[in-house]
Amino acid sequence: MASPEAVTAIASANTAIKQAKANNWIWRDTESFVKKAQEAADKGDNAAAIKLASKAKEQAEDAVKQYEYEKANPRGL
Repeated sequence: MASPEAVTAIASANTAIKQAKANNWIWRDTESFVKKAQEAADKGDNAAAIKLASKAKEQAEDAVKQYEYEKANPRGL
């Protein structure tokens, strides 16, 4: 069973992912990390769930930062 900490970490990751997806700027592996986090939580491996969810959240937040940077600094690609 998932611990409250794992549930919170996964929810935070999902919130960050929603923001990145709202910009249509999500990194390739981010959603797979949160999926694996949920699977780990379902198996009771809370440490792995928290670690994976944290990685997903960090990637989603970095994707948003990258989106904002690219938007502010167009390179004409």
